[in-house]
Amino acid sequence: MDRFITSTSNKKIRLDLEPVEAQNVDDSTTLISTQVSYKYLFDKFYKLQNVENLKVTAVCQNCFKVVSGSTKSSGNFLSHIK
Repeated sequence: MDRFITSTSNKKIRLDLEPVEAQNVDDSTTLISTQVSYKYLFDKFYKLQNVENLKVTAVCQNCFKVVSGSTKSSGNFLSHIK
């Protein structure tokens, strides 16, 4: 429990005791596959159009509308399917 400090408002603050090393990714296909973790949507429902940093743009295969979302969340894509 020495990694956390309890303040007076009962919130816990995490202390990073050890530095985190970045992994070197040499293969560009590995980089793209790790950016979008919900690739199951792009097989049937969407055609991937563009991936920039955290922003994903895809075209719906049913209505051909352009849908934007984040690489960390699939909310926009799932709500569009509904």
